[in-house]
Amino acid sequence: MIGTEPASTNPETPSPWTPAELPTDGPSAARPVRGLRERVTRIFELLGLERPNRWLCILALSVLVDIVVFSWAQILAYGAYYTFSQDFGSFNQSFYTAAFDHKLFYYTSNIPAGTNGTFFAVHFSPFLFVLLPFYALAPAPTTLLVFKVTALGLAAFPVYGIAQHRLGSAKWGVGFGLAYLLSPLTMTLDWLSFDMEVFLPFFVLSAFYFLTVKRRVGFFVFWALALASIETVAPLLGLSAFLALVGAYWGPRRAPTADRRSERLLWFGACALTIGWYLLAFEAVRAFNPAGGTFGVGYQSHYTVLGASSFFDVIPRALLNPSAAGAALAHAGSTKLLYSLILVGCLAFFPLFGELRYSLPVAFWLALALLSNFPPMYSLGSQYLGYVSPFLFAGAIGGVVYLRSLFAREFGQPAPVAPEPPRRWTLPGREESILPASLGLAVLLCLVVANPLTTAPVAGLSSIQYGIPSPTPHTQLLDRAIQLIPSQAGVLTTAHLFPQVSDRPSAYVLPTTQLFAGNSSYWGSLDAFINESSFVLLDFTIDQYPAQLILYFGNFTGFGTVVCSDGVYLLERGWTQAPLPGFWSGSSAIFHGSRLATRFSTAVNENESLYYVNGGTSGVNFWRGPSVSFVTPGTYTLNVSFRVHSSSLLPLFSFRPLWTPIVIDPVQYLNSSAGHHYAYVFVRQSPEVVASANVSIMSGSQGSWVTENSSLTVTVTGFGTLSSVGVSLGPSFAIYVGALSLSLAGPPPYFGDQARP
Repeated sequence: MIGTEPASTNPETPSPWTPAELPTDGPSAARPVRGLRERVTRIFELLGLERPNRWLCILALSVLVDIVVFSWAQILAYGAYYTFSQDFGSFNQSFYTAAFDHKLFYYTSNIPAGTNGTFFAVHFSPFLFVLLPFYALAPAPTTLLVFKVTALGLAAFPVYGIAQHRLGSAKWGVGFGLAYLLSPLTMTLDWLSFDMEVFLPFFVLSAFYFLTVKRRVGFFVFWALALASIETVAPLLGLSAFLALVGAYWGPRRAPTADRRSERLLWFGACALTIGWYLLAFEAVRAFNPAGGTFGVGYQSHYTVLGASSFFDVIPRALLNPSAAGAALAHAGSTKLLYSLILVGCLAFFPLFGELRYSLPVAFWLALALLSNFPPMYSLGSQYLGYVSPFLFAGAIGGVVYLRSLFAREFGQPAPVAPEPPRRWTLPGREESILPASLGLAVLLCLVVANPLTTAPVAGLSSIQYGIPSPTPHTQLLDRAIQLIPSQAGVLTTAHLFPQVSDRPSAYVLPTTQLFAGNSSYWGSLDAFINESSFVLLDFTIDQYPAQLILYFGNFTGFGTVVCSDGVYLLERGWTQAPLPGFWSGSSAIFHGSRLATRFSTAVNENESLYYVNGGTSGVNFWRGPSVSFVTPGTYTLNVSFRVHSSSLLPLFSFRPLWTPIVIDPVQYLNSSAGHHYAYVFVRQSPEVVASANVSIMSGSQGSWVTENSSLTVTVTGFGTLSSVGVSLGPSFAIYVGALSLSLAGPPPYFGDQARP
């Protein structure tokens, strides 16, 4: 039984797994098996578990399936470029540099924030050193995904143990274990990324489990591992420990005096360990980063509506300024409400009836999340679920304990308080079915609406791509382009592409939400990264916005185009040849003439054409468009096909491509002692005529309908909007404009001709 004394290991006493008919002094061939069984049984007893039963085997199989399925899904997503530089690519670079470059978990994306590139300047996470040898055996970004999914899956076992011990049934244990695996709190936690918060459910729930079975050494080991994962969990653990300590003094006195004294000492130790660790983490982060990391004001961008300057300032600011607190709560209010309902609703609202030492840490975290204007804090899919998940599940089990006793009083039946011997499953009847049915219904409902394996889970973070992707020609092109980059060459790229090149110390990415410390700026940091890079990899299809920023602000003097296809550009320093064979392909877009109609023209059904009659008027723009937004750099051919009727040989109209450049205006905001942020305003300039061709009909075609084409070549080195215009020149004519086509004819001779700030 859970929590009972270990069974006797006297050789004369048969093992619980040994058949009664097998003599203890049987053949030597049976002794190794018997010894192995005894060792396994002894391990289970030390962990406070019963010997393995069919329920535990069902849960173990479920955990294995969960790890395999979610590892497979997220590895596929990694191959489809769904993952990000923050924090997935940055963690892979941190592990790689620690394992092979002897640097202290060095990564480049946060250098402009004044961290000198070490993760310990942001968070104090010594548990990274435990993971490092395992990463060194298989150094790849996908290894981190397997780490994460495995840690999340293993947390089902302490959930099982807590439920089995407190509810007296292995069936309840496996029920809560499956509810944990199928919960959106677990499935969406840190979806497609890797953060230290993913280890908190396993470590914190394991600590609660060992507390439940009175294994104090195990409790302190996992309590310390949770603190060592990330220091920001300390306030929640400290609050839970303090409430438990208060309860040990002023709670109901059901236990003997010696047990109460032992409980008080345990919680005193937990409080002291938590406070001491937090102070150590504070000094460690300050030693690497005087701005303080999570202890400083660098996270004030999460609370601009509330006006808080740091995490420490949130609760005081909300209490002292109720109007600001109301505005902060109302910001994305419907999303926050839905998020809150899912947190407790996926467990049938059982956590609301649990112990205060579980529910108050959840309430404290929800206050921080709901007062924020930072979507990852109040959306599914981020790492922040790791803070509340263990308290919610432990509280839900406590809630069932309370509700069962309440039902027993109401229906006049005593609630079981001791573990029951294993027996076959029997369907519960009447009031006994209310609680398990509620839990099962809640799990199924949330599985339908908040499953990350679907393309759009409810309350999911909008910046994350969900579902199970499949390879596309575009991702295959990216794979081939990345293979052209030498393994240790410096490369600058964008957020979705960074994880694939993060296995080197000289991989660079500049997040658009970056904090810039001191006098650093976006363009200054970008130039520094370009100077350290031999390659620049841009993708205007997957990462259009950051690629535009890099193109606009970057100085690419000395770079040539190696790959130019489907919006993918690979630039190499010193490259002077044409793009490589197989990495260059033209692309085109065709627009029917009916999309070009203006107030002087008419769209007709004949081949979706635009029809116009000019009566001798000059200077009429009888078509304009279509606008192709955010044209990527290159040489383009703009072609128009038409049928025209005129009696004049003079030029009839002028065909003119129009280029509308875009200027980016960086606006500095949120200035503080830690640094500042930028917002980037895209401003369209006045259209420019970049080429012109006068169109007339050939001699001998007067007075009849003639089919013609006119083409012009335009070179684009920046980015903006490309369109066209037809301007009448005076003679009388009638015209059907059939279609325009825009074709990429070649890469640009060089990149970047925009004015820099």
